[in-house]
Amino acid sequence: MKFDFLGLRTLTAIDDTLKLLKELRGIEIDPNALELTDPETYEVLGRGDTVGVFQAESAGFTKLVTNLKPDQFNHLVDMVALYRPGPAPERHGGRFRGAAPRGGGRWSSSFPR
Repeated sequence: MKFDFLGLRTLTAIDDTLKLLKELRGIEIDPNALELTDPETYEVLGRGDTVGVFQAESAGFTKLVTNLKPDQFNHLVDMVALYRPGPAPERHGGRFRGAAPRGGGRWSSSFPR
């Protein structure tokens, strides 16, 4: 069994924040109702404003997100999955160097088998 303690800590911080917002300010937010299609959010990320964004604030990921300019949530999911240790041995631009132009073509790609 594997536990992602960083993820659990982050989820606890989010839960605590939501409770404090409700208790202190009367603001109630349902995380399950948040929109995943906000163009302004993708614009901010595409500019490289990733400080404080979980799994996106490293220099390498910031460079990746500014090159690829994701405009859909699934693009971010794919980028995080590929960027994390394991599938990309040359992390800071190696295999991703060819992905940036594909991002401009909205991610249609083929890969050798």
